[in-house]
Amino acid sequence: MNRFKLVGVAVMAALYGTVVGAGEIDGVIRDRDGTPVARATITITELGRKAETDSHGHFHFAEVPEGAWTLEARDGSATAVRSVEVGAGVTMANLQVEALRGERIVVRASPLRSRSPLEMARPVTVLTGDELTRKSATSIGETIAGELGVSATSFGPGASRPVIRGLGDDRVRMLQDGIGTLDVSSVSDDHSVTIEPILADQVEILRGPATLLYGTGAIGGVVNVIDNRIPERLPAHALEGRAEVRGATATGERSVVGRLDGGGASHAWHLNAYRRSTGDIDIPGFAESAFLRAQEEHDEDHGEEGHEEEEAFGTLPNSDSENRGGAFGLSWIGDRGFIGASVSLMDNAYGIPGGHAHHHHEEEEEEEGEEHEEAPVRIAQEQLRFDIAGGLDNPLRGFERLRFRLGVNDYEHRELEGAETATVFTNKAWETRVELGHAPIAGGWEGALGVQASNRRFSAIGEEAFTPPVETDELGLFWVEERTFERFRIELGGRIERVAHAPETAAKRSFTLGSVSTGLIVPLAGEVEATLNAGRYQRAPVSEELFSDGAHLATATFERGDPTLDRETSKAVELALRDQRGALQWSVSVFRNAFDAFIYQADTGMEDPGSELPIFQYAQQD
Repeated sequence: MNRFKLVGVAVMAALYGTVVGAGEIDGVIRDRDGTPVARATITITELGRKAETDSHGHFHFAEVPEGAWTLEARDGSATAVRSVEVGAGVTMANLQVEALRGERIVVRASPLRSRSPLEMARPVTVLTGDELTRKSATSIGETIAGELGVSATSFGPGASRPVIRGLGDDRVRMLQDGIGTLDVSSVSDDHSVTIEPILADQVEILRGPATLLYGTGAIGGVVNVIDNRIPERLPAHALEGRAEVRGATATGERSVVGRLDGGGASHAWHLNAYRRSTGDIDIPGFAESAFLRAQEEHDEDHGEEGHEEEEAFGTLPNSDSENRGGAFGLSWIGDRGFIGASVSLMDNAYGIPGGHAHHHHEEEEEEEGEEHEEAPVRIAQEQLRFDIAGGLDNPLRGFERLRFRLGVNDYEHRELEGAETATVFTNKAWETRVELGHAPIAGGWEGALGVQASNRRFSAIGEEAFTPPVETDELGLFWVEERTFERFRIELGGRIERVAHAPETAAKRSFTLGSVSTGLIVPLAGEVEATLNAGRYQRAPVSEELFSDGAHLATATFERGDPTLDRETSKAVELALRDQRGALQWSVSVFRNAFDAFIYQADTGMEDPGSELPIFQYAQQD
């Protein structure tokens, strides 16, 4: 058996290639520890034929013409090249090694074959390994907020959501292994994302529109978190685990997390559990801004009604949190693919700094002369989620791989005013996507097509229910292709999508959306590459933008939707230069994102008589 190694700075793979008889090539790819490498790509360069390793690292070519051929093995950013001669017998070949810098990192958010960030035209950042461990924080927003082009909203340690290039909320999709988180974090900044960063194996950040692959909510970007709760590969050992304990002085954080992974010849399983608590955050000054303190002092000097309270200094009141949860997953893994399922449970409770109860009924007001202490606002959040995932090699004639994912969710959170439940948010939802990757066609075009569907039944019930119950259905069809030419590589794609909102209190609204994009990668001098991305993308208004009509406790505003809102269209272009293979790694990009009918909240300058809150109206503007 001939042997050659696939070398990277942090990873190597070994390819054992044997030519079995005339017209067949068989082999296995292993990493430097001897573990089979699944989902690596093997190419017969001259014939343009490709294969992908199974869960055991095995690949096979049948009916190969006699002659000398070149095999190229690729797994993420690591490659190796081997010459073989197919004939009546077996010809042994010498070892040929090609080394590339960087770890073997594969972007799972791509529907094409295993792609490293360097092989994608779209700007992608991947956090994994020790880097992810160092940056992991109490929320996914805080974890990635320091990455290029990424910031985050913040309501203390309990709630933080990413903002990518200035766009957030429903313009950035949060995913768990390619499926939405199915929570209500995009409804309001004080709603936390149901992702526990401390359990993540890999975090992928796609900057710029990703609506082609993940739908209308990805017009600003995507954050995809991989946690291996459904194993896709056989483990290297029968049982392995990891545990971590953390502490922080500023927040009083105390965290503990543990996970176990194991399996046998044809199955793998995963188990994790975590618990984290934080206290009120230590701060270097007053909790209230200088402007607000001056305003309160002015009101007191002029005899305006209000209540006196000691100003918080050195600590941010009601910023504590308590999080706990766990998951179990089990997979069957065969020569051609896998199928698995998981169940996870999450229970979070956290305070909203600065949030206080609104009182809507005169009979609830305090007797004259009595002191009134405003109740703090807290959120109690629960989620029960089931997932099913599967993959199959060579499922149909002309198709090389199939990937399937389904997530089903039962979500609820209660907004508490002191001990009283003011509002209950529920979100019963499911989402599924199926991807089919086809064999090379028409001179070397590689690609995938797929379907994505989801259903969401959302309701908010209580005094602070600013939006009515709504059922939302989405169905999208997408297609992506790429081809490598002598001087450049091109990527093309398109998506058609249908979104329908059916509220209990208003007429149904439906939208048909279309998005197209193209990308180019052009090698320049040395290891420098130029990339160009351009496209036209569309987003449908979400139910809150259409149908809101009520006081919103967290933002202290009275929100009014507009049921006549139209589609939002983005025309984006980006040019970048990068060199991420040399000793000095760098990238520079320039982008423009222009919107037609951009949806935003406009301050009307009026005040709602019942809640005495300023009225903000959803509107559109180019």
